[in-house]
Amino acid sequence: MPALVLKDVPTILSRFIEHWSATDTALAPKSLVLRGGYGVAQLTDDRATFEANQKSVTESENTTETASQQRRTLRKSLRERIRQFRAALLSDFAETEFASAAPTIPLQSAGDAAWSKALTDLADLWTRLNNADLEDFTAPLTLVGGYRVEQLIADTAALTAASHTLKEGEQASKNLRRTRDTHLKTVQAQLVRYRKAVLNRFAEGHALLASLPGLE
Repeated sequence: MPALVLKDVPTILSRFIEHWSATDTALAPKSLVLRGGYGVAQLTDDRATFEANQKSVTESENTTETASQQRRTLRKSLRERIRQFRAALLSDFAETEFASAAPTIPLQSAGDAAWSKALTDLADLWTRLNNADLEDFTAPLTLVGGYRVEQLIADTAALTAASHTLKEGEQASKNLRRTRDTHLKTVQAQLVRYRKAVLNRFAEGHALLASLPGLE
């Protein structure tokens, strides 16, 4: 049984609810209730459940995308700060031990662990440089725009938070999609059963057979 197209689900469910209500009217005082007591009221509840599930998925994916964008932006900015710091070491501290310890610039796509190590090492090296007794150097070292090690530490914390939110959000979105899709499969099965039940309730040529909704 092909999966329903998500964007079409609300419309499909509404069509079935409308048709089911008409079927119950035609069968009055009886009504069409499937095995397990599933009727139009239960389908209406399932439509509300699907809409709530889909809303949760959308909100989670939006949160995840925001965190992903924040991480991309912070990484790009921090790569530039590492480049500036390296340039400062290699030009102004070339004859010191600090130049040989110049940090490497992690790839934009590197893993969180690689980024964490690079930024921790950078903050440590920068702090040691600020505390060093070097000729012709007045601490603290600042980069373009007066950027200091304290700002680096704050940006590192922001990057860590964004990465955590992204990781948690990706897992949450995955779980929410699974919940939505599992529920939708059970609803789709009920729609298939409903279609078969209607075919057994009315004679050929009946208007409710001609208007029986499809699953697409």
